[in-house]
Amino acid sequence: MRALYFKYLYLLGAVPKRRPKKRAAFVSRAEIIKFDRYQEQFQYLMKNRIETADQLSMQYDALQASIDALTDQRRELYRIRRTGHGGGTVTDEITGLTAKLRELRRELKLCARIEKGFSAVQETVRADTSEARSVIHEKTDKSGPQRHFETGRRTPADHGRER
Repeated sequence: MRALYFKYLYLLGAVPKRRPKKRAAFVSRAEIIKFDRYQEQFQYLMKNRIETADQLSMQYDALQASIDALTDQRRELYRIRRTGHGGGTVTDEITGLTAKLRELRRELKLCARIEKGFSAVQETVRADTSEARSVIHEKTDKSGPQRHFETGRRTPADHGRER
């Protein structure tokens, strides 16, 4: 999965190639946003060492379990604060838990976006790869007779054929 995203970013031009190409003067805002999202997804996959869809699913489940546990813990703190016990320390703990929950929910949404967009990325890479193969095949295809049009002579590929 990580390799697929790396290849897709390479095809999009995020990974520097040997020679830098001149960029177009104008790139639409939607394309830039899409590009940034793919980069963010790739960085997340690299950071968490996610290679397969199963590992991504396990990460999603682990995040969901953490969110559920922290939500229950925060709910209990809200109950304690409502009863008037604990004072200001409870409010600080609630604030800390809320910040952790915000980050975990952001990661959860990112995992969901990766899982949702995985098939589209896979199809795009597959199509681009097959297109590149067909171009290479066209360049190396020697199936037809090749003649020198200026001289009318046959090429070595035509040797032994009748005119």
